[in-house]
Amino acid sequence: MAIARTAIFRWAVAIFCLSGQAAKADCGDLLNGFNAAISGHSLSDTKALEAKIAVSTDCGDRLNEVKRQRAVLEVGLVQQMIDKKAPTSEYEGLLLDASDMLWRAASAYGDIKFSQRKFAEATVAYERAIETMKNIGLTPTPPDKKSVDAIFDRAVKSRGLAANEESAGAAFVSVAKDHRDGTVGGVMSPDVRDIKINAVPMPIQFETATAKFSPIGERYAREFLDALRQQNPSELTLVGHTDERGAADYNMHLSDQRVKAVADYLRKNGISARINTIAKGKSEPLSDPSLPQEDIWALERRVVWQRN
Repeated sequence: MAIARTAIFRWAVAIFCLSGQAAKADCGDLLNGFNAAISGHSLSDTKALEAKIAVSTDCGDRLNEVKRQRAVLEVGLVQQMIDKKAPTSEYEGLLLDASDMLWRAASAYGDIKFSQRKFAEATVAYERAIETMKNIGLTPTPPDKKSVDAIFDRAVKSRGLAANEESAGAAFVSVAKDHRDGTVGGVMSPDVRDIKINAVPMPIQFETATAKFSPIGERYAREFLDALRQQNPSELTLVGHTDERGAADYNMHLSDQRVKAVADYLRKNGISARINTIAKGKSEPLSDPSLPQEDIWALERRVVWQRN
């Protein structure tokens, strides 16, 4: 997955030019000093004053605004480094620091980790981007559907590749917690700022050629169970897919067994919703020219949760 750096950061340059207007309210020398540090592009002074504002009884209520402006400064500095063709290692820390406040920074950091094949770290970053998009305090202007769909797609792919037990270092990466109430969020959120999430590919893994959950697969099934308990749908559909290797009839039968195994697990653990199951086998292969074939196969092995 390529990192579209110029496209990702172009927005930040315009925002950065407005940073001197950050805090006009009268709350003393701290904010004046902070604005001067922002205008002077001094990250060290900005962070020092941010720390003081965080504990100030007069300015503490401006902390989110202050942190956001610091993050915008960091992204602006990243853009300068990119323009100078600096290596990624010189600025990825700045992106990580900014990622708690700006969804674009979180997404860009995820892209870097994805390109490094550090899929677990990429997943965490993309999940953070989704929750930041959902947070009105951090993202006052709702993101457009194209941006939401793109981040969701990246998060799903990185999560699936992190879970790939045919590769070394397979890992379970939990979805982010919803920033409002701590429930299951991230890619399992029902919506992102009124943009509905209707289909969620889940990397529920199975032992080879069986319908028995692998250790990682069982953890993802448990997480799915938690999401359903919290969101309490009256009906859902599960669609099972295999990779494209092997005969069509064999894969259709295997995907049917596996998707029914997920449905049985949910029912045995108290889910009373109507659960429909559909087996697709290898009939709907995926395509992504940026990924090697082994990654494509890993992403094809999935169970898709469709909200009815």
